[in-house]
Amino acid sequence: MTFPAKFTQFLMPDGRQKKVEIDVPDDVREQYDAIHAAGCRLTTEMLMTGQIAIYISDLQAEDDFFCTVIPNGPEVPKAIEKMIREFDGKELKKWRDELEEESCRAMADEMREECEGTSYVPLDCPTD
Repeated sequence: MTFPAKFTQFLMPDGRQKKVEIDVPDDVREQYDAIHAAGCRLTTEMLMTGQIAIYISDLQAEDDFFCTVIPNGPEVPKAIEKMIREFDGKELKKWRDELEEESCRAMADEMREECEGTSYVPLDCPTD
């Protein structure tokens, strides 16, 4: 049995968005649901090279958590299924934590530069 996995396709030349779906095996439904429950979505786009980029996009971070690039053709649905199957919520959390730490460090560095020569000392980011 299969179910329709929904994703967003970004179209050339201007990135218009189109909602599309492909049938994937029922045994990946739990992982598919986990992707959406984690605040992510599946997206795809054709690159200028003609290849297809498939992403798990994190709506919270407004960034792409995972990407694979493959030739356009019959392997695209298999690659989407593989990406769903291999999704790991723990890796997503680790990636988000790293992004947050990078952002915090960049903000602290910027504040240090702005406050140089004053008595204000910005706090460092926590380290775990």
